[in-house]
Amino acid sequence: MSALILLTPAFCDEFRTMLNKRFMLTPNEVFRGCMDIAIKHKVAKTEVLHASLFLTHMVNRGGLMLSPARAHKNCLKVHRAGADLSQLQNAYAIELSPSGSHRLMNIQKNKDLIARSKGLLAPVNGSERYVSLGCGHTVGWTKAVEAGCITCETELADKAGHLDKAKICRNPVMRQMVEVGWEWTHLPAALDEMFPPFARVAQKALNVANHVSQEVGDVECGCTMAEQMLDSAIADSGSSWKEAILEGVVDSGAPCADWAKHILTYAEKYAGGKGAPMLSFMHDVSQLYKGNASLGHIVWEEIVAAKFWDASSEYPLARNAIALVALTSTVEKGQVYPSIIGKAEVSKATSKSRAPIAKQVEETLLDAISICGKLNANPQQTVFVEYTQELGKLFCRMGALITQTQKKYLNGVLFSVDEIREKFLQSMAKRHGQPIKFPKWGGNAVEAASESAESVTSAPTKAMPTISSLQDHNSPEWICKERGITVGTLVLEKGVNAPVHLDRAFKIVSIGAKVELVQASPYWPNPMTTKVDVKEFVTTWSTTKMEVPKKAFVGQQTSNTYAKDLMKSKLHTAILESECVNSYTKSLVFWRKPDHVRTSKNLGKGQLVLCPIVPLHNVSYGKATPGSVSIGAIEVEGEDVDFHIMPLVKPSPDSTTGKYSPEDTFQAFWWISTTPEKSKANMVQETKKVRGFEIPVFVNSCDVSTGGQLFKYVAPEKRPSSIVEPKKKARRS
Repeated sequence: MSALILLTPAFCDEFRTMLNKRFMLTPNEVFRGCMDIAIKHKVAKTEVLHASLFLTHMVNRGGLMLSPARAHKNCLKVHRAGADLSQLQNAYAIELSPSGSHRLMNIQKNKDLIARSKGLLAPVNGSERYVSLGCGHTVGWTKAVEAGCITCETELADKAGHLDKAKICRNPVMRQMVEVGWEWTHLPAALDEMFPPFARVAQKALNVANHVSQEVGDVECGCTMAEQMLDSAIADSGSSWKEAILEGVVDSGAPCADWAKHILTYAEKYAGGKGAPMLSFMHDVSQLYKGNASLGHIVWEEIVAAKFWDASSEYPLARNAIALVALTSTVEKGQVYPSIIGKAEVSKATSKSRAPIAKQVEETLLDAISICGKLNANPQQTVFVEYTQELGKLFCRMGALITQTQKKYLNGVLFSVDEIREKFLQSMAKRHGQPIKFPKWGGNAVEAASESAESVTSAPTKAMPTISSLQDHNSPEWICKERGITVGTLVLEKGVNAPVHLDRAFKIVSIGAKVELVQASPYWPNPMTTKVDVKEFVTTWSTTKMEVPKKAFVGQQTSNTYAKDLMKSKLHTAILESECVNSYTKSLVFWRKPDHVRTSKNLGKGQLVLCPIVPLHNVSYGKATPGSVSIGAIEVEGEDVDFHIMPLVKPSPDSTTGKYSPEDTFQAFWWISTTPEKSKANMVQETKKVRGFEIPVFVNSCDVSTGGQLFKYVAPEKRPSSIVEPKKKARRS
């Protein structure tokens, strides 16, 4: 309860804001920001703690937690160099939840890890109170030393092959680490439950700080990326989710950064769905056989890009088998990465001649997973964890078979598909203490489950990436979607000796065990329909970019715009006919700079009538433009349409001669000056009826003397005063 009290609303708001930046800032920046907030609010606590109080947090290293073999290697490094407590800068942890599913999951994950370690890690002792975010491998080997676990490092072992505590603890600092512990900074359990992404951010930041990234393997990186694909904050990264994840790999300094994009594609399509069970399986198998941490660029690129001859399947299990051959093979002298698998080997596996073998391999691996699912007595555990050794050997042997590398990989031993199946059943029989037979392989004792045990699928959200499960690879919809084919897609049958034509195009109506197609041409009253088995369909049909004609309209139709244009033409005729040409209009003189018009003779009231003469394109309808003169609404085919006359552009003289062209138009209607003084205005607007239209005109409202300028009244704009009266000071009492 005290931990809950520490997490105040103010702390939670600050902490959440910083944590939500995890795809915009580097892991270290976010982690340090979160820790600063925790320290400020007195949520973090620092004290010396013994290693026996710790388990490994279940999300560490993408869910792989820690490598038992690496823990022992680290112990050897420290033993040789001498322990230094000042190097333990990443000793951060979270309290283990006192109860509930979070506690149970952390404990079970650690028990599973310990079981897979085959005695390299100390068992759960029941007194653990914390889960480590950093220093996980250090905790692993110190607990192993205290428990006297077996070791793979002969320099640390006693005669029985166990860690020799007396030898290791000759250094007093090493003894202190094993028997007393070291300084830790830890956070309350409630924080882990309220903010699950924090643990992932912390372990990434601490791994970089401790230079663990230099040892992060390809598979471990793949598991981490698969986990990030399920992080809801990926949508807030400001870029595509793939770019955000790959930028994080580069920032971490992982050795596989240059080929991480291929590993990410592998995790997305072939890792088995949520939790990436196939990647975790590959990691466990490679650890079991002390495999390679990195495969290099070529292997991942070739495995991901592989196109099997049989296009009806993506062969996810065969790809995993090929990768496992590379992971568990010996790196030749002078080489950095395993060379047993390359472009040539993958090409052999996917070739036409190897298509029957590839199909047998994929089906065998799927059958084996089903057998394990049938025999698995531990429903809480996946078959890949429960049967790591048995399935691992099967996958490796099948991978060597399909790539034709058995002679090199198995030291000259060659197995057929049937022989590999038999060896797998023998290992399962030994595991369960009874004969195991499988009807499909020639036996009759055990029937396979109808579906793969690993059929867990993620529930993708709109902005989140989708992770393909093993079950997806058997889904007709998924198989077609991977080839860009969905309901509504246009396709053509391959191998037809006829030119590409609309009559050959079919549209997909539905996708299931059979793909339902209908002839795409809209010209046929009764289009042809057909159904094709999905596996046959993906090999014998292809998509086309051909477009299907779309029906636009039936019959003829004339836009009412034409009627408006006709009315506009009639209106323009009326405007032109409204012009008054007489001695009074001929007496007008036009001036520039400023633009205005004057009369050269005396005018009596009402003698001068000015009309809005303009070319046809200056007459418009619809929305008025600034400065235009309104004609008003005119009915056009039952619709009231507003017509306007746009101002006439004033002509400019020739730049060389300074003279105006005979083609230039000077109409005084558009040259009348404006004035805010009513007494000065001598022109007023009236209307003149021509051909049934009310045409606006200007008429002089008073006598105008020779040389007089023409003005029309325009009310002055009301502007707010810029003078602010000072406030009166209150009288002092």
